[in-house]
Amino acid sequence: AGNSLVSRVASSVLHAAGLAELVAPDGDTYERLALELARDGPRLQAIRARLAANRDRCPLFDSTAHTRDLETLYTLMLDQWMRGAAPQHLPAGTPA
Repeated sequence: AGNSLVSRVASSVLHAAGLAELVAPDGDTYERLALELARDGPRLQAIRARLAANRDRCPLFDSTAHTRDLETLYTLMLDQWMRGAAPQHLPAGTPA
């Protein structure tokens, strides 16, 4: 993973998707990995299959849970505002 925001986000997504072996520390390693995968069909297919399987069980892909958590946060924020309470930190996943 590089030092830019984009590379750190990409690294985080790959780790969350269970594909940490695809994180490259620099451009040369990235290029080498891309060429290896392009030349190794079975390895690439195995990675694709693992990604497909992980979509059903990784929190990264659970948009329903993310939506539910965000709606809960909106409800809590509105409730606090209506009570005249000062804004405060509300962690995601807060129960309603």
